[in-house]
Amino acid sequence: CHLRRGRWDGHDQRGFFANRFTAVSDGEKVRAVSFYTAAMNAEYSVTVIPDTSTATGDARVISERSGVLLYAGYHTVVLDDEVPLRAGQTFSVIVGVTTPGYNFPIPLESVIKGYASPASGPGQSFVSPDGQNWTDVTVDHPDTNVCLKAFTVDGGRGPESP
Repeated sequence: CHLRRGRWDGHDQRGFFANRFTAVSDGEKVRAVSFYTAAMNAEYSVTVIPDTSTATGDARVISERSGVLLYAGYHTVVLDDEVPLRAGQTFSVIVGVTTPGYNFPIPLESVIKGYASPASGPGQSFVSPDGQNWTDVTVDHPDTNVCLKAFTVDGGRGPESP
């Protein structure tokens, strides 16, 4: 992942990003999410929303978590409430981040010729300067997605490491 300029950032230390996921099996539960921050003492909020048709879709929040990340880098945030899913169900994870002193808060991954293949296609990753007005990240950067992962556990087999 790297931080790349887009029309949604570069003017503020706060940004929002989201990925849409699809559950593979019944009983699967979202347990944790991971993402990068580029500054120390970054404030974050994580929201999980089910059955979405866009990044912000219906606003039924089913899990939230917020806090401060003391160090820059890659973070895994375990949710307070595991989110139960059914096979084929779509859900979005939305992250808001404030990176003190750093105006590019949204981490992206994209094609680097000879190094990395396409990361994503349209309809998977979204970005926003305010958490209200969303843009598909591929509008500005084809073959790019936000660095945001969701970790699930199988409801019938017990916990797996995030």
